[in-house]
Amino acid sequence: MSNLIKFLGTPRTAQHGSLYNGYRSFSENHNIERVVEYPWALKFLKFIKSGKDNKILDIGPGPFYVFPQILQYMNYNVVIIDIGPNADRIIQDDICKTKLLLNEFNAVFCINVIQLCYDHLLAIDNIHRLLKNDGLAIITAGFSKIKKEKFARGYVCNENGTKGDGCFTIYQQEIDEWIKKFSKVLEIIYWRVWEIDWHIGKRLPFPIKCGIDEAQLIGITLQK
Repeated sequence: MSNLIKFLGTPRTAQHGSLYNGYRSFSENHNIERVVEYPWALKFLKFIKSGKDNKILDIGPGPFYVFPQILQYMNYNVVIIDIGPNADRIIQDDICKTKLLLNEFNAVFCINVIQLCYDHLLAIDNIHRLLKNDGLAIITAGFSKIKKEKFARGYVCNENGTKGDGCFTIYQQEIDEWIKKFSKVLEIIYWRVWEIDWHIGKRLPFPIKCGIDEAQLIGITLQK
């Protein structure tokens, strides 16, 4: 029980299965990168007005459902989508072939999800289409400077809804293509999280900001 994390009160607890009255068997350092991703992403809220007339989209919140709850607590009108089975307050939707309305959102948050998509560029295309003019895309993802690095600990959701056996990091050439679609880059930031490479070696005690040559995790904010 010492290595189990409790997340009672989230709408996805039952959906993903639970153990010991709501405890899940994730290791204590699971998703440690969120400790730098969330604060970095949230700072861009200063550019986004709250209230019901200003919609924010959060893509793929995962079983902990933490990030959209933070946004809702701060009085933002949040729409949440996930490719998995439907759950309370979550719309079942695939960002690669979304059914959401175009030009609907003031901001789209995509925290460590793009690399799980079966078509990275199509996901970015749809994020761009869903944004209002001047809207922001705030994205974090596993990163490799030169090539795609596959890691088996993750999975990719295939177009038919099945799960594959691993996913690929985003690499610099893809980032360059994303930038061409948007009018402005507000910020790019890089972090190192593991000793050797993405999901290789021991995790660092805490993710550290680094240059592109050492980067294993990227944050990028783009304006339509």
